[in-house]
Amino acid sequence: MPRTARQLFDGGYFHLVNRGNNRSALFHSRLDYAVFVGLMNEAKIRFPLSILGYCLMPNHFHLLVRARQAGNIRSFVHWITTCYSGHYHESYGTSGHVWQGRFKSFPIESEEYMITALRYIEGNPLRAGLVDSNRNWEWSSLKDHCLKDYGRLVDPPPFHLANGWQELVDMPLSAKDYEALKKNKRDSPTSGTAPSR
Repeated sequence: MPRTARQLFDGGYFHLVNRGNNRSALFHSRLDYAVFVGLMNEAKIRFPLSILGYCLMPNHFHLLVRARQAGNIRSFVHWITTCYSGHYHESYGTSGHVWQGRFKSFPIESEEYMITALRYIEGNPLRAGLVDSNRNWEWSSLKDHCLKDYGRLVDPPPFHLANGWQELVDMPLSAKDYEALKKNKRDSPTSGTAPSR
């Protein structure tokens, strides 16, 4: 049975997710996280796109991206995950699947939803109990947004981040926010047809 076409379109904003095979850990050391960040930096040069937010968790990652050419998103993620698989197998003497499968992509079609998605992405470490504040998690874009440090990896969002962004990310999402996230996942088209604009 052929795979369903991924819903990506030129100029769109997307929340991307992938996790370790059988939900296994992907990152066991600081070096693993640093290698993945380095791969993201290099992939941005190879396959130009904007990274508006990211968070690397022990067994999965989240990215918020935009690309003028949708094909760059596929190439970007494929190159990173393939290269990281090589690093993982070499480091841990493993073979086989590192990733659970193809990455998931969810379109973001409003500024309000983009803010919710970015809060969700950068708020993952605290929700998972890994830190007492998301500012203490090294492997996300939160520090870049708080310091307005937009350089090689993280790009500025297309809206002004409120003062106190870090405190906002640390606040629990509302039931309405969670419902919006769930609805977007349920409603994301699985065909390759771009929504009308």
